[in-house]
Parts: sequence; C-alpha cells; structure tokens
Amino acid sequence: MDEVTINGTEFLKYGRYGKPHKRMVSFDSAKSCILWRDSKIPTEKPRSIFCSDIINVIIGSDHTPVMKKHLIPIEFDQSCISIISKKRTLDLRHDD
Repeated sequence: MDEVTINGTEFLKYGRYGKPHKRMVSFDSAKSCILWRDSKIPTEKPRSIFCSDIINVIIGSDHTPVMKKHLIPIEFDQSCISIISKKRTLDLRHDD
C-alpha cells in the first residue's frame, strides 16, 4: 500500500455551513471507504463514505449545491472534486 493511501492527503473540505477547513483524506486499509478527519487531530475518529455508495465523481467547482454556495474562483475549478454518494457529497479542493 502506498504512503498516500496509508497517511492520506490534505484537502480543503467544503461543507454546507461555515468556512472550508483542512481535512486529511485517505482510504481505509481494505480500500472500501473514503475517510476524512481533522488534519490537526490524528486521533479523531474519521468520517467516511463507502466506495460502494459512490454514484458519481465530478471535477469542477460548480456541480453541487455546496460548491456553488462557496463561489470558488474559476482558477481553482480543476482543483475541485465532488464525490457524490447516495446520501451526501464530499466536496474537496487540492491546490497542488
């Protein structure tokens, strides 16, 4: 398993309320869930989306209500990804 999968990668996560915040995003060891947690609290219990629940993955900053609400500048469009599941979206931006 590569280091990114084990340790995760830091993204800016957009939510329905408040400002975007940094989250560490990774897969679980079986690669059956996408996990995210506060990047400053490594002991925090992660939130998750089962990969089997994902119905779409969209690159861009204007495809979900959450992303539209935050009015992300067009220059960040290709840095944004929305992971859409049956019950929620995980809206992320990675600037590298």
